[in-house]
Amino acid sequence: MSGGWNTIESDAGVFTYLVENLGVEHVQFEELVALDAEILRQASPVYGVVFLFKYPTGETRDTIPHDGTFDHAAAENLFFAAQTIQNACGTQALLSVLLNQDERVEVGPQLRDFKEFTGAFPSDLRGEALSNSELIRDVHNSFAKASPFVDETQRTATDDDDVYHFIAYTSIHNTLYELDGLQPAPISHGDCTFEEFPDKVIPVLQRRIERYPSHEIRFNLLAMVRDLRIKAIEIRDEEGVRREEAKRVGWRWENALRRHNFVGFTGEVLRAVVREKVSSREYEAWVEESVGRTKKRIEEKTKKGSNMEIEEVDMREHVSTEILRVVESLHVRIMPSIVRRLSVIAAADGLVLQPIAQRNQRPVPSLKITYGTHELAAVGPSEESLSSAFASFEAHGIVGLLSVASTSYLISISRRAQVAQIRGKPIYVITGIALIPLSSHSDARFVVEQTRESLKKQAKNGVEEDSETSEDDQDGPPQGQDDDHITAPASPADGGDDEPGPSKSDSTVAQDVISRRGQYGRFAERWFSRKGWSVEGRRLQGMSTDQTGKPQPKDEKNVNVQEKGLMTGNVDGSAESVESKNAPQSMKQQHSKASEGESATRTLLPKLLYTTRMMLSSRSFFFSYDYDLTWRLGSQDFRNAELPLHKLVNSLYFWNRHLTSPFVHAGQHAFVLPVMQGFVGQRAFTVNVESDDPSKSIAAAQENVGEIIELQNNARAAQPSDKTRDYLITLISRRSVKRPGLRYLRRGVDDKGHTANSVETEQILSTPSWAESNKVYSFSQFRGSIPLYFSQSPYSFKPVPELQHSYERNHAAFRRHFTNLTGRYGGVQIALLVEKHGVEAKIGEEYEKHMEQLNKENGINGTELGFKWFDFHAMCRGMKFENVSILMDSLNSKLDSFSETIEVNGKIQQKQSGILRTNCMDCLDRTNVVQSACGQRALEQQLAAEGIALDFQTDVSTQWFNTLWADNGDAISKQYSSTAALKGDYTRTRKRDYRGALNDFGLTLSRFFNNIVNDFFSQAAIDYLLGNVTAQIFEDFEANMMSADPAMSMAKVRQHAIDTSAKIVIENQNEDLLHGWTLLCPHEQNTLRTLPFEEAVLLLTDVALYAVRFDWNMEKVSSFERVDLRSIISVVRGTYITSALAPTQTDETRNVGFVVRYVRGEENVAKRNTRSMSTAVPDPPDKIERPEEAEQESILKSASSATLETSDASVSVKKTGQDSISILAFKALPSRSSTSDSSSVRSQRSLDSPPLLALGETETIRSITEEIERAVRKIENHSEKEDGPMMIEDRDIISVAEAKKSTGLLEQWSYSLKKLVWA
Repeated sequence: MSGGWNTIESDAGVFTYLVENLGVEHVQFEELVALDAEILRQASPVYGVVFLFKYPTGETRDTIPHDGTFDHAAAENLFFAAQTIQNACGTQALLSVLLNQDERVEVGPQLRDFKEFTGAFPSDLRGEALSNSELIRDVHNSFAKASPFVDETQRTATDDDDVYHFIAYTSIHNTLYELDGLQPAPISHGDCTFEEFPDKVIPVLQRRIERYPSHEIRFNLLAMVRDLRIKAIEIRDEEGVRREEAKRVGWRWENALRRHNFVGFTGEVLRAVVREKVSSREYEAWVEESVGRTKKRIEEKTKKGSNMEIEEVDMREHVSTEILRVVESLHVRIMPSIVRRLSVIAAADGLVLQPIAQRNQRPVPSLKITYGTHELAAVGPSEESLSSAFASFEAHGIVGLLSVASTSYLISISRRAQVAQIRGKPIYVITGIALIPLSSHSDARFVVEQTRESLKKQAKNGVEEDSETSEDDQDGPPQGQDDDHITAPASPADGGDDEPGPSKSDSTVAQDVISRRGQYGRFAERWFSRKGWSVEGRRLQGMSTDQTGKPQPKDEKNVNVQEKGLMTGNVDGSAESVESKNAPQSMKQQHSKASEGESATRTLLPKLLYTTRMMLSSRSFFFSYDYDLTWRLGSQDFRNAELPLHKLVNSLYFWNRHLTSPFVHAGQHAFVLPVMQGFVGQRAFTVNVESDDPSKSIAAAQENVGEIIELQNNARAAQPSDKTRDYLITLISRRSVKRPGLRYLRRGVDDKGHTANSVETEQILSTPSWAESNKVYSFSQFRGSIPLYFSQSPYSFKPVPELQHSYERNHAAFRRHFTNLTGRYGGVQIALLVEKHGVEAKIGEEYEKHMEQLNKENGINGTELGFKWFDFHAMCRGMKFENVSILMDSLNSKLDSFSETIEVNGKIQQKQSGILRTNCMDCLDRTNVVQSACGQRALEQQLAAEGIALDFQTDVSTQWFNTLWADNGDAISKQYSSTAALKGDYTRTRKRDYRGALNDFGLTLSRFFNNIVNDFFSQAAIDYLLGNVTAQIFEDFEANMMSADPAMSMAKVRQHAIDTSAKIVIENQNEDLLHGWTLLCPHEQNTLRTLPFEEAVLLLTDVALYAVRFDWNMEKVSSFERVDLRSIISVVRGTYITSALAPTQTDETRNVGFVVRYVRGEENVAKRNTRSMSTAVPDPPDKIERPEEAEQESILKSASSATLETSDASVSVKKTGQDSISILAFKALPSRSSTSDSSSVRSQRSLDSPPLLALGETETIRSITEEIERAVRKIENHSEKEDGPMMIEDRDIISVAEAKKSTGLLEQWSYSLKKLVWA
C-alpha cells in the first residue's frame, strides 16, 4: 500500500506548485531535455537537481554503491531521510534539496520548524516524521485525480507496473551528494562547490544512465533554480518577465487538468469513433483486417512445425500485438510536425500565418500576429480563407520575430535550396528571407506585396518557385529538384546564390575587391564609386544629406524604396520596386522619426535590417523539417520522442532560439523551425571492389547535389553489384552560438569556458540507401579559439596577441572549457598550430603552460589531456604542406584510441570516445588543412574496414573529397572573417603554388578591410539577434562605435577589482572598509575632463577615501590616491557631460557625477604600482586648516568653467592661489547595460544580495555621496542625526553648453569618421 501517498508526475509545473504550497519563496523548477552543463548553468543559481529513472526490478541495498562512496558521517550533519513509504520519493527528493540549501533559499517557517524538529533524528525516524507530516502529505496529494474507480492514494502497485524512483543531487559543504532515501546513507561524488555544481553533476548523471541498456530512454531531470522572474526583473528583461508569467499560466492550466478525471470524456470519444466507423461501414473492415493478419501469422507458425493450439491466452497475445502495431502506426502520423509551407497574409488586423496542408501530417491551425501589440493567437474558422482577400506570399518556414525599437518584424524564409539528404530527409539552406513589419496593416501589406512581386520576377528569371505539389505531398522526395533549385552551399568566392559548385577565381585582387564592393559596406561603396555618395545613400547611413553638413529635406519616396528593399531584399534602388506613391504614410512617418535622431535604435534600424537580411541570406544557415542536424550520430536518439523538434535540438547550435521564443511561449510549436549555422555538404562515390591498385579504386563520383539526391532515392530499389559499391559521404559543421561573432572582436575564452569560433565538424560515411543493415560511420572533430583571455588589434596585418587578466582567472576559464569538452566528447587531444617563434609564440607558450598545470592537477576527472604543438608555418615553409603528414603520424595512436562511432541496425555498435581539438590563431586556414587531413585518414580507415583499399593522396580521382572539405573551410571562414579560407588551393588540390599565394594575399586584404569597416556593427547585430544583449546595445554603439562583450561578467570583474584594490591599498589593519564602487574618472588626476575617461575603483573606509587606478587587463593596481576624510572640504554632485557628440552623451539624467574637493597634506598619499606598496601612511593630524567658503567657491568655478586651450581635450583645475586644493572627479557608469549582466556600480556589501532593480545613475551618485558625507561627519564627531553644515552641493559639474563649447574640431572629426566607417 502507498499509505495515503499518490504517485506524482515529474513535471516542472507540478514541482514548482509543490514548493510554493510548502511555503518556499523565489524558487522554481526547470526541466532539462539534455545532459548539458551549459543548459544547466544558464539557469544559475542551481540549488540541485531531481532525477527520475526506472527502478531496476529486484535491486536491493548494497554495501558499496555503483558510483561514489557512502558517507555515513555526513548523514548526521545534513538533512537525509530514509524512504519509509511508497510514492513519497518525489517530494522526499525535493525536500532533500530544499532543506540542505536553506541558507540560500527561504524555505518558510513550517519547513524550517520541521528541519529543526527532526535535526537530531536518525535517517529512518526522519523518514517516518516526513511521511506523518500532514502538511507535506496534503500538498503532495493535491494532484490526486477524482477517480470514480479507485483511490489513487490507496492504490497498490502490481507486478506488471513499472516502478520509477526520484533521487536528488546537490552540493553541500563543497561536496556533491546523491540523496536517495532507499540507500543507507548519502553518497559522496567528490569535491564540488556550489558554483561548480552544473559542471560536476552532469558526468555523474551520465555514468548512472550508462548503467542501463542503450534502448532505455525513460529518464527525466528537473533543476531547482531561483525564480526566473526575479532574474528577468534584475536585468530589466520585460520580455523575460512576460515569458515566465505566461509559463506560470500554462502550468496552472496543466495542473488543473491533472486533478480532473477524463474517463467519461474518453468513453464518449470512443463511442463517437465507433459510431462513425459503423455508419461509414468501416468498422467491420477494420476488425476483419486485424483478424486476417492474426490468422495469417498463426498459419505461418503452424507451417514451420509449431503445433500450437490457439488458446485464449495466445489469441490475447496476438490481439495485443496487433493493437500495438496500429497504435504505433497512428503514433507516426500524429508526431509533432513543423509547418513546411505557409501563406503569409497581411490581413486587416494582423499578419496571418496559414499553413498549407501536407500529406501524412496533422493539420495545424492558422496563427495571427496582431499589429502593434505583436500578440500571437490562433485564427478562428471564419478567418481561414484569407489569401484571396488580402496580399499574401508563400514562405517555407519561420525564422522568428525580430523585436526592436517598439516594433517587430516577422522573419520568414522566402527561398531555400536543398543541399543534402540524410536518411531520406531533405536538408535545406536558406537563400532568401523577408522581413515583414508588424507595426500596421499598410506597412505589412506593402512589404508582402513587394516580396510576392520579387519572387515572381525571380521565377521568370529562371529561379523556379515551389510547385503546387511538393515533396511533402508525395511518397518520396522529388527526383533531384526542389523549391528554387538544388545546389551545394556557395563558397564565399561565388558570384551569386544560384551557381553550384566550388569557387574558382581567376581575377586579380583589385578586380575582386572592386567587383564585390557591395560586400564591404558603405565606406567601400564611397571609395569605388565615381559619383560618390547618393543623397539616399547618405540618408540611409545616418549621414548629413548635403556636403556642407546642413540638413536637407528628406526624400520620402526614396525612403520607402530603400526600407522596402531592406525587408524584401531589393537594396539596389528602385529597379525592382513599385512607384513610391504606393508606400504607406505610416512607414514614411516612422522613418522620418528615425532620421531625426530621436532614438539611436531607430537611427540604426535600417542598418540592422540590412545586416540581418544579408546574414540570413548568406547560405550559412541550414534546417530540416524532419531531421535533427544539431546532434552527432550516437550522441542522442530522439526518434521515439514525442516532443517538438525545438525541445530536442542541441542548444549549442540552435541559432534562432531567441527569435523563436515568442512562438514557444505562445505554445505555437509547429511554427518553430530550428536553424543551425555552419555547413552541410555531400558527395557520392562508387568504388571498384575488384581493383588491386589503391590509387585506382574510385570508379565514379558525384558532386552535383541533384544527382546525389536522385541516387539516394533510387538506391533502395537498385540491385547490388559484385564489382562496385556505392558510398555517400556527408560533412556537417555546427557553429556554436556561445561566444559568437567575428574575427578580432571575439577571441579567446569567456568566463563560462566558451571559446570563439567553436565549430564541431562531423564526417559521416554511409551507403546511399541508408539501409539499417549497412554500417554508418561517424568521425567528429572540434575547432575553437585558444582557451585563454586575449585580444588582437584589427588595425594590423599581423597583430600581436595581448594576454589579459591574471593567471588564476585564465586557468579557471581554461579548466572550465576542457571540462565542457570532456563532458561532451570524452578524451581530448589538442593540436596547436601557432608559431613557436614570432608574435604568436607568447600565447602558445601560455597555452602549453596551462595544459601542463591542468595535467599536474590530475587532468579532468582523472583523465589527462594530450597536447601537440606543431609549428605549421615553420614545418610547411616553402609551400610544403605535405609535411602535415608529420603531425598526423604523431597523432595516430591517440586518434586510434578515440576510434569512431558505428551504427548498425539502428543501434550504436561503437562510439567515438574522444575528440581532436585543432586550432591556430583564427582557427581557420591552418586548421582547415589539418582537419581535412584527419577526415581523409578517417575515411581511408573506414573504407579499409569495409575491405576497400584507397589512397586519397595519390588517387587523382578523389578531387571531390578535397573540394568538399575546401567548401566547408570556406563556409566557416566566411562566417568568422567574411572571406573564403586561405590555403584553399592546397585543401582542394593537395598542391600549393604561387597563384594560391597571390589569392591568399587578396583574401588577406579583404579580411583586413572587413575587420576595420564592417565587423563592429555586424558584431552588435549578431549579439542582438541571438538574444545576448538588449536594444541598449545600439545606444552604446552610437556613443562608442563598438559594443561590449556580453559574455564577460562585468559584475564579477568589478567586484574582483574592488577586492584586489582593498587588499593592496588599505595597509592599516585598523581601517574598516565600508563600501567599494567602480566609476568613471578623467584620464589625468586633478582634472574634470581629460579623455579618454577610465573606469576606476573608489574605496571608502572609516578614515579615508581611496581613488584607485586599475589595470583591467592584468587585474592589478596601477596607482592610487589616499584622501583622509578630515581633509575633505565638500562634495559637488550634478550633471557631468563629458562629450556632446551623441544624444545619449548629453542626457542630463544619465550623465551625472560628483567632485570631491580636499586639502592636500601629508596625511594624503599618492602611489604608483611598484613591486612593494608597503610605504607607511603617516597618522593624520588632529586638525586641518580649511580655506574660507568664498575661496572654495572660486575653486569650483575655476574648475567647472575652465576652457579648452589644447587639442588634447583637457580641462584642468586652474590655480587661483590655492595650490593646496585638489579634486577627485567621478562619473557614474551607465546603469542600463546592453548585456544581461546589467550591474554597473554596486557597493561591495550589496553585491551578494543584489536589489531587484539596479539603481539609475542619479540614484547611484546620490547614494555614494551620502555615504561619503556620513563617513566624514562620523569621523569629525558629528552625530548622524545632527543637522550640521551641508557638505554636498547640487549643481552642474560640466553642463551641456560647456561640453559643447569644449568639444574641439578634432574630436568631432574623429567621431564623424568612425560613424562614417562603422555605423
